[in-house]
Amino acid sequence: MKKEFLYQKKIYIPAITIIALALILTIIVGISSYRNLHRERHRVNDYMLREGRILLHTFEGRASSEIVLAIINKEQWQKYIQRLVDDMVNEAYARYAIITDNNGKIIINSQQNKIGYVMSPSSALNGRPNHEDKEHIFEIAMPFKPLNDDLYVKVLPNFKELATLKEIKNGFNGYWLLLGLDIQQFEYAHTNDLNHTIMMGAMLLIISFAAVYFIVVVQNYYLVNRTLGTMRTYTQNIVESMTNGLISVDHSGIITTINQTASQILGIGRLNAERRHISEIFKSDGCSIDGLLSSGKSVIEREITCQSSNEYVPLSISISPLKDEREKIIGAVIILRDLREIKELQERIQREERLASLGRLAAGVAHEIRNPLSSIRGFAQYFQGKFLPQTNDRKYSTAIINEVDRLNRIIEALLDLARPMESKLLPYSVEDVLNHAIQLVQADLDMKKVEIVRHIQDNIPDILMDRDQMIQVMLNILLNAMDAMDNGGKITISISVKASNIEIAISDTGSGIPQENLSKIFDPFYTTKKSGTGLGLSIIHRIIEENHKGEIHVNSKVGEGTTFTIHLPIMKGEKENA
Repeated sequence: MKKEFLYQKKIYIPAITIIALALILTIIVGISSYRNLHRERHRVNDYMLREGRILLHTFEGRASSEIVLAIINKEQWQKYIQRLVDDMVNEAYARYAIITDNNGKIIINSQQNKIGYVMSPSSALNGRPNHEDKEHIFEIAMPFKPLNDDLYVKVLPNFKELATLKEIKNGFNGYWLLLGLDIQQFEYAHTNDLNHTIMMGAMLLIISFAAVYFIVVVQNYYLVNRTLGTMRTYTQNIVESMTNGLISVDHSGIITTINQTASQILGIGRLNAERRHISEIFKSDGCSIDGLLSSGKSVIEREITCQSSNEYVPLSISISPLKDEREKIIGAVIILRDLREIKELQERIQREERLASLGRLAAGVAHEIRNPLSSIRGFAQYFQGKFLPQTNDRKYSTAIINEVDRLNRIIEALLDLARPMESKLLPYSVEDVLNHAIQLVQADLDMKKVEIVRHIQDNIPDILMDRDQMIQVMLNILLNAMDAMDNGGKITISISVKASNIEIAISDTGSGIPQENLSKIFDPFYTTKKSGTGLGLSIIHRIIEENHKGEIHVNSKVGEGTTFTIHLPIMKGEKENA
């Protein structure tokens, strides 16, 4: 839980950082834009103040001339000033011009209205914006003092006009000239700059939030993708670790998933199996499952037999249909369980039960038969001594004795099979025991032209065994191998360490054993030899599995040969010494 919290915290730190950066940038841009706008407005005010004062001084100079001209023409100077005001408004980008008297009353107005209104133009001395009537006006005022230049005294023709000039000049004390300049284009530019700034800030915020959203989406995608990858790996590990085979198919029967266990059971490669139809895999007689899949029903522990690598494998199969959220079948999951070990265990138990029953029967029968056989052999020997050599009677007596001896050997073998075998387990070398057994049959090997090939691993440890019983096992297998090779051949013997066992494999190139007879060769009295008793392999099976706690298996192919594989356990101390 703590790791998940740290991971989530790690994910959202970049998003928070970007948001913080976006806000900081927005604040910086806002402050910078505000300062720029304020600076631009200040510059506009300075410009308008400068231009307005130039216009005012120009107007004041022209007004002096117009007043002098009015005096000369014996007319009212107000008329001339009004015309001058109108001309200035028409020529310049001024919207209006107003002259007030010493009481603040409007006496001249370019707009011909508000005459007689009282106002305070002195507050516009340094310029001021006026947004009345939703108009963009910049007002600037100055005291209206025409006729300050003595030049006009020289122009006037007589003293009377000069006196009138002085009177008019003194009358301008307290007069103000107010000029209203049109700043609409500046206000429009200022508004555009403000809108542009707001738009850029909004775009910056949108881009920042889009980047945050993109980062969150990408990180969530990678988080989900990584989680799905982890779950996929975890699920694959579970599937691959199953001891049972698992196959999934789609609605058309095409294999979509097959685990390693299933490919090993069926003897096919995973790449060869995927995207193939299930009927191509389960195609041997008694192995088809098309009917089970097409039924759409669950199947539990149905036994089938399939061919895998040229052998038939008993399988337990379970089928579960896959359904979507609308309960529509979209495929199926097939579980395979290899029943070979279970079948072998069942056969072993049945064999042990047969051996136990046979042992009890053999013990009783053997005791009952041995006494009459002893009497028969005694009488046969008696008559043998009475008959002359080379006579038929002598031959018949000898045959009776030989057959009685053969019966005694069979009875002895039955008793060995029935009675508990005493084993003297001592550490011996498997190689030495094998070599001794080969020496005992070396003459027969040479006579039948059978070659012995050895593959013995180095440092094979000694194991606990009954030497005589193990020699009996080796002899029995070697003799059976020679009997299977009428025209000579090769016996290959390999000894190696496999896990905690020593593996002894004895292979011949004889005629082989039919597949249907392999499960019977360890049964008592089962033999294909004309002179065999069928007890040899039963006895060595008991020696290996009961007395030495090992295992013996046989594999054979007709026309290729037979391999007996023996596994004998290595004790812990023996393994460490090896």
